[in-house]
Amino acid sequence: MFGMDEDRLVQFKLMLPASLKADLEAGAAEARRSLSQHIVGILLGVQKLANEAEKFGDPVAFIENAVAHGEKDEIRLMREETIKMSEAVSAAFESLKRREDRVQEIEEQLIERLKAIETMNVRFTKPQE
Repeated sequence: MFGMDEDRLVQFKLMLPASLKADLEAGAAEARRSLSQHIVGILLGVQKLANEAEKFGDPVAFIENAVAHGEKDEIRLMREETIKMSEAVSAAFESLKRREDRVQEIEEQLIERLKAIETMNVRFTKPQE
């Protein structure tokens, strides 16, 4: 699969919006690939595109070259998929940020409660056995 040795493949859980997953599944079905193969194919295509663009040093020159070689449909598809993947990553980061904010909020509440207990001079004793 993708010219990689099986021992070099890794598995990880990816959370993404349901609408993006549906779009990716439709693209995978159309391409007759599994969802994983489709996502990896997109990512490898984006990486290849980025590497080629870097060689040119000028994105406009790169796009002009790609169009001159009849690759405009491929660039359009990669751009669309890149935007979708970027939106999914942004949504995941936003979710993580909300969770981090909530954890910080809970931590602050716990600290406030501990301080309140300290000011009450409550002593905790070990239970009698």
